Amino acid sequence: MIPLLMIILLFLSSFILVAIQSYEINYQMYDELEKSTEMQIHKFILLKNEQSDK
Repeated sequence: MIPLLMIILLFLSSFILVAIQSYEINYQMYDELEKSTEMQIHKFILLKNEQSDK
């Protein structure tokens, strides 16, 4: 009974750790994507301003 309980707890804890790690990785990727999108928008606005100045 006790070994089975320990195995179940071990499985659950490893599953939770994997879920937390994948969530953190997804959050980092989303953050980088957001930053690159902001940079692209900024470059686009600068380009438009340069074209309108001509």
